[in-house]
Amino acid sequence: MEGISEDEKNFIILQLVLTGISPLAVRKIFDKEFHPVCLKSSLNKEFGKINQLKNRGVLNQAQMDLLFPKGGIEPTSTKFDISLMLCLLRNFTEIDVHDLIPQPNDTSIAADLSRIKYYRNKCSHVYESKLATESFRLIWIDLTKAIERLGGANLYKECLTLKHKLEKSGERIICEIFNEMQISKKEIEDIKEEMLRLKEKHSLEVDLARAEQQEEAELERLHIRKDEIKYNAEIKRKWREKLNSKTFVLSKAAMQALETILHNQFVVVSGISGSGKSTVVHHTALRMSESHGYLVVPRGNISQVYLREDTGLKIIYVMDDLFGNVSISDYDLFDLNWIFDNMKFIAARNPNCKFLITCRPNTISMSKIKDVLPSIVECNLHSPELTLTLNERRKICDLYLPEEIIVYQNDHILLQTEQLPLLCTLYKKHFCNSVQDFFLNADEIITSKIQAMRESESPSYICLAMLLIYGEDNTLLRLDESVTLEHKYIVLNSIISESRIKRTTFSRKMILAGWEALEGTYVRIDGVRLSFIHDKIYDIAVSCIGGRFINSILKYAEYSFIESRVRLELFATPENTQNACVILNQTYIETFFARLLKEVKRYNDRVFGNIQNKDQCYRKAFINHLKHHLTDSDLKYFIPQLVLLCKLGYQEFVSYIVEKWKKQLRTTQFKSETPLSVACSMGHFNIAKLLVESSIGKDVTDGSINRACQKGYTNIFELLLKHGIYFDLIKCFVDACENGQAEIVELFLGKKPKLLKSSLCCYGIVPLSSACTNGHEEVVDILLRHNVLVNNNNNSSAYTPLYLASMKGNLNIVKLLLNADAKISVHDIMVAEWNDHEDISKCLRRHLSLQSGNVQNRA
Repeated sequence: MEGISEDEKNFIILQLVLTGISPLAVRKIFDKEFHPVCLKSSLNKEFGKINQLKNRGVLNQAQMDLLFPKGGIEPTSTKFDISLMLCLLRNFTEIDVHDLIPQPNDTSIAADLSRIKYYRNKCSHVYESKLATESFRLIWIDLTKAIERLGGANLYKECLTLKHKLEKSGERIICEIFNEMQISKKEIEDIKEEMLRLKEKHSLEVDLARAEQQEEAELERLHIRKDEIKYNAEIKRKWREKLNSKTFVLSKAAMQALETILHNQFVVVSGISGSGKSTVVHHTALRMSESHGYLVVPRGNISQVYLREDTGLKIIYVMDDLFGNVSISDYDLFDLNWIFDNMKFIAARNPNCKFLITCRPNTISMSKIKDVLPSIVECNLHSPELTLTLNERRKICDLYLPEEIIVYQNDHILLQTEQLPLLCTLYKKHFCNSVQDFFLNADEIITSKIQAMRESESPSYICLAMLLIYGEDNTLLRLDESVTLEHKYIVLNSIISESRIKRTTFSRKMILAGWEALEGTYVRIDGVRLSFIHDKIYDIAVSCIGGRFINSILKYAEYSFIESRVRLELFATPENTQNACVILNQTYIETFFARLLKEVKRYNDRVFGNIQNKDQCYRKAFINHLKHHLTDSDLKYFIPQLVLLCKLGYQEFVSYIVEKWKKQLRTTQFKSETPLSVACSMGHFNIAKLLVESSIGKDVTDGSINRACQKGYTNIFELLLKHGIYFDLIKCFVDACENGQAEIVELFLGKKPKLLKSSLCCYGIVPLSSACTNGHEEVVDILLRHNVLVNNNNNSSAYTPLYLASMKGNLNIVKLLLNADAKISVHDIMVAEWNDHEDISKCLRRHLSLQSGNVQNRA
């Protein structure tokens, strides 16, 4: 048996004093306050308050049974533990027991009881069961003196005797005591954890039927289409079946996610593939439905009916893998920003709705999400607080894996395995006999099995390659007798040819047998539909198969595969190769770009949104390819692409397209947005300048200057002003005043001095009033320096700039207006006082008094 350290011995001594001797001292005080003879009547008298403590979770049922035993048994304090006695003393006596450590000079009964409570809690939450000698000495003196004051000298002597015996005891006895304490502590934690799980599962079953009936009735009341109701029910039924199965373990992460969504509108559960985040989210959503009355709306089923503002309906939107499973491009970010804007719009109008999202850390960083949704709260499944505990990991292994397999001979392996739920699901004896080896080297083991298929010329290898290249949406378990014209047979022959397998033909029967051999291990078969059993198998197939079928991929694969999984070696970076990828060397550059050009001619606008476009060298290489393969007649394919490129800010592409077709491009060729309006909206100055100087940047009606003005892009605004590219400049000026665009307002008045006079004719004092209303002090100052009118001479309305500034409580703007000889009316003072702006009220009265005095003096 290994020896124990001095720090561990210190912990043992202190723990034994706290568990064996301190309860006697506390009980002595307790029996004085609740005399044993009167204990039953005292408790019965306070039954109502004690029951409230139980309802609040302060007391549990076991403690209630001790306080109010059945069968005529009398309650006795000898059966009460410290926590129960301290709780009763705290709530039903004048002894103020608290949670913090008292001041050293405070030796009252309440302080000493608080000391025992504090040290007891501290020791019960120590992770390593160790206590440094210096800390032990300080705690020992403080604790034992408290026990002496509460329980008398005899108890203090017991403390000293215990300490002396343990210090003199043999190493073997100390080790046995220490191990017993560790086992007891672990058993208590396991029991608490199991009780929480049982309670949660019971609640899930009790609420299930009621929730389904309520949800269906609610959907019908909202006139949701029957097919949507059916889809909603099917999705949630699948979730429930999985959660009610024997392979679901209620983890602390699942309980924490539920607690988090209860108090927040936006919650993201993050974790790598296979960490169990989807299960956590499904459990959370169902609990919100069944225990808190929320309507669950899975992603892709958000009907406009659900978004009605007047319903006040409690809705939880579940968005599983909202950001996909690969690194997102700038193109995807535009779509996500649109989704986020809609989420914020819905949340602002219905505070009862919530959004529960799952996210993989390799797709998007939390900082980017928080930039758009600052209030979102993350539940990171790999954080120390939420990662699976050893006990949870053992339970998962027990549920998923055959009983005869010994899984956790080494706890360290279980704790190291981040994808444990997934690996337990994927494990089959087909891969290897050792579960631990599979946990440690799953990727290598699965890869070796796929390579073995190739070496043995198994039809299953061709089947895997076909599913990878032809795509899950296109590959069906249906092979017709006729093979002449079917596209899939052309793809199959290309794959067989490129595989370099000696066998050059595979019959229909052999291919079907290949699929059958893959089912349940690599592939899922649902009717005639085929798919990889999990993303992990898909990733491994990409890594070990993809590189052997490059020509077939570039010729026949879906573009989505090429965009997410194919990279040119010259431009591969850690950012764009976070997922398993097929890497192409220089010999494939022309073939790769030829496929991209083919997609452009199919009007696929994702080509220029590809994440590789972030690399300037990649863009130059692509442009070089375009120069050799485009003709004048290809312009029609690039008109929609030009708007996107201006949005993305890829100046090289924009410059090339504009230069190549400068004689053919016209602003009339674009519909809702023009290249210039988009560039101005995104703040891309160099692109805006390039367009202004070309034939397609002269449209003054596309609102480009308004967009630049709204976003505060001063350099673009000045560029458009200089070239006369604007339509309603006065309206733009008013908007700039309203939005507080001080630099733009200054530019307006500097470059277009006649504009102020024109704006007064059209809008009166609106520009100044708007700036005052919105508290834009700098804009107000600029306008006043240009001698704008401050008084509403032509209108009797009380809503003058001074009135609005007084109402909004902006003292500095009020002073600026008064210095510009703004006239004070009784309405200005009244509105300041009505809104509790006392400083403004005083300022106005003082100024009014001075004005009156000056008038009298002149008289």
